[in-house]
Amino acid sequence: MNYQPRGITDPALQGLGSYQAEVAAAEALLKTKPTWNGVGAEAVGAHAPAERFKTGLDIARYTAALMRADYGGL
Repeated sequence: MNYQPRGITDPALQGLGSYQAEVAAAEALLKTKPTWNGVGAEAVGAHAPAERFKTGLDIARYTAALMRADYGGL
């Protein structure tokens, strides 16, 4: 996986939708799932960006890459 903060090539990390787009998609999905009545579309939209990473180590690597870039590639 490429952890470079700019120019990310991993499709799982590209094209993340906006909060509004995530909420709209969740609302559409929740209308088709009557047993999911305890799930709120806003909660799905708020948590969707965090779901792009599979593990805590992936988050740490990505954050470290951002920090290196901010400090001039240390």
